[in-house]
Amino acid sequence: MMSERIPEYEAQMRGFGIEIVGSSEELIDKIDAVMVVTQQGARHLSRARPFLERGMPTFIDKPFAATPEQASEIIALARQHHAPLMGCSALRYDPTIIEALRRQDEWGPIL
Repeated sequence: MMSERIPEYEAQMRGFGIEIVGSSEELIDKIDAVMVVTQQGARHLSRARPFLERGMPTFIDKPFAATPEQASEIIALARQHHAPLMGCSALRYDPTIIEALRRQDEWGPIL
């Protein structure tokens, strides 16, 4: 379970001299941009909201959101507050993916 690994990660970050804060609100005035990174896209909207509402440049890792409605709300917040927003995946550079895309005529479309 990932939550069991948090203390280890916190200790490692503290060892690098990184300050650990308890909330997004404590973090906002200490940073210039944010990366919202979790494996659960359903959490991205709530975690990105305070930063987007401040107009802060925000990167959201994949999956960008859990539903099209959440994705639309994230984009709307970024537009409303003029917050630069980015989300992407490095999978397009994976040699396996590149080969699969090249062979779609042979294998059929990748969905």
